[in-house]
Formats: sequence, C-alpha cells, structure tokens
Amino acid sequence: MLPHGAPHCEGCGIEINARTGIIHEHGISAGLGGELTLENERVHSKTCAGIKTETEDKPHMAKADRVIKRSYGLRKRCRIIPGRKFDETPVPPRWVEE
Repeated sequence: MLPHGAPHCEGCGIEINARTGIIHEHGISAGLGGELTLENERVHSKTCAGIKTETEDKPHMAKADRVIKRSYGLRKRCRIIPGRKFDETPVPPRWVEE
C-alpha cells in the first residue's frame, strides 16, 4: 500500500479498485509447502492473479502430482481403441453402437 492509502497490486503496481478486482493469494502455494501466514500472503489484481496461477502455480502443482504418482508407480490406464483389426477380426459387441 502506498502512502496515500490506496491499495496497489504487488505484481504490476496498478491501483486496485472495484474494476480491477482484488485477490488475496499465497506467494508460495500451500500445496507446494507455503505457510499459511500473513507474510506469505500477496495482494494482486484479478489479471495478475490469473497470470500467476496459469504460469507459476499450475505447472508446479502438476509436476508435484506427477512426481508423487511416479514414486507410487501409478500410471495412466491404457485403453484399447475400438475398431476392426487388419486380419478382419470382428469388433466385440460392447464396442458397437446400436
């Protein structure tokens, strides 16, 4: 906050008002080990908060999920794509639309 009392975005510095919106979020996401304290809280406009979420938070959270899943040996289930094989094997009835 600047001396004259108007709140400003900690990301881009614009004055926050009803038009720009105000978002309180963590500097380091709680899911990535950030603490739930006022020192870790940041005030952003909606635009800056959206940019931070898309460019920083989501990629880090996705990687953390992949690392955890890999450590437990979890993988995506492979699904066989329905259709005929080249040797003219008939399509199983559960895959045929009626």
